[in-house]
Amino acid sequence: MKELIKKALPRRREITPQLLRPFNSFLEKEASSGIILIIVTLLALVWSNSPFSETYHHF
Repeated sequence: MKELIKKALPRRREITPQLLRPFNSFLEKEASSGIILIIVTLLALVWSNSPFSETYHHF
């Protein structure tokens, strides 16, 4: 059982950086923070003007 875990863990460590690399490269760019800010602002506007606006104002 321990051998299986030892074999699986290094592989898992190799896969994680491969999955996170696109997100990290996106977040390293200066424009990404502006894009995220615009998206979150639009979501807040839609939420505050939706039928669920009471939850927005209560939050």
